[in-house]
Amino acid sequence: MNSNLPFDIFLLANDFQIRSLKLPLINNKYTLSYLVEGNGKLVLANKEVRIRENTLVFINKGSIISFNLEKGAKLYKISFDEDLISMKTYLKKENLESESKNKQELSCVCLAPGSREYVSLLSNLDELIELKEDSQFYEYEITRKLLTIWLIINKNIINGYFVKKTKKLEKTKQFLSLVSLKFKESLSIKSIAKEMELSVPTLQRYLIEEIKLSPYQYLFNYRLFAAAKDIISTNKKIKAIALDNGFKTKSHFGYEFKKVLKMSPKQYRKLNSKILVNGIKKE
Repeated sequence: MNSNLPFDIFLLANDFQIRSLKLPLINNKYTLSYLVEGNGKLVLANKEVRIRENTLVFINKGSIISFNLEKGAKLYKISFDEDLISMKTYLKKENLESESKNKQELSCVCLAPGSREYVSLLSNLDELIELKEDSQFYEYEITRKLLTIWLIINKNIINGYFVKKTKKLEKTKQFLSLVSLKFKESLSIKSIAKEMELSVPTLQRYLIEEIKLSPYQYLFNYRLFAAAKDIISTNKKIKAIALDNGFKTKSHFGYEFKKVLKMSPKQYRKLNSKILVNGIKKE
């Protein structure tokens, strides 16, 4: 695997605003961290960078000195190297404590070498490394690759994250599983709650407490990114993709897609076609 990423620390916020920081390299690991709850800061050799909730941080070769989190913050941390890809979840109990102090390791999920998820992650990481900073679509492609990597990781978080078998956690896990199985159907939160033998308000409370998203938000995000993947990996018409992924109409899908990704589905497909022509591999 090539070790020369075009950046050292890369921040991807939940509004898709991105920026990179150039710093001296320290060691040979790549880390993708996701601040799922609370706030914190990166302590670097010559500066501090404030990080807010729902931010992805891609770190090249250990450039970071420490990742300090405020009390109660939760961080998912994924480390990449040629031999192992692992995901660890940390819960900070003390205010602004360094990662190396007073941490409680809740879980560690390792993807077995050779597994489909492992191969897919390495493939996307390789493509990320190969990108050139002067590329016409550099920032867009960086964003897309990091989102792809995180979506792969996200599908494997649940088994490691839910370490205590409480009703709330088990029901949350059940909801996420049902969405992944049935998101293409004409599915409503009310019908899911009924199948889970919960009231809608109870389901809402469970999910917000555990994953900081409402049931509707999670289902919407799952459908939207599944549709985005279909747009660039199939030749199906936009209307068919919208209906196949649970959206009621093409116009509603187009409106929501543009609101989130800042471009129409057709523009998204056209842009990816241009990227392919320029020699950058697609998924």
